[in-house]
Amino acid sequence: MGKDKRFAVRKAICVDIIVNHELDYTGLWKTRNLSLNGAFVDMPGQNLPPQAEVKAILALTDQDNPEHHHVDARVVRTERDGVALMFRDYDNRTYAALARLLYSE
Repeated sequence: MGKDKRFAVRKAICVDIIVNHELDYTGLWKTRNLSLNGAFVDMPGQNLPPQAEVKAILALTDQDNPEHHHVDARVVRTERDGVALMFRDYDNRTYAALARLLYSE
C-alpha cells in the first residue's frame, strides 16, 4: 500500500458539489470525503483526466444557512466510482466554513 500524501484532516462528509470542466462537463454530485485540501467526489471519472483544472462549487451550511463556495481545483486521481480533487485556491470565508465543518464535534 502506498504512502498517504494528505496533509490535512479528512472526514467522511457528504455535501453537494458542482464540478465544472471546460464548460462542457458539468454536474451536481456528492462528496464522499472532505478536507481543507480537497475532496473525493462520487462521480464518473472517465471524462476528467488527471491534472485537469476544474471549478468546484461546494454547498456548505453555516448556522443553518446554505452557502455556495467557489473553489479552483485540480484532478489528482480518477477511479471508476469517483474523482479526487485537490483544492487550489479559496478565500478566508471558504476556509472558515470548511474548518467549522471538519473540526466540529
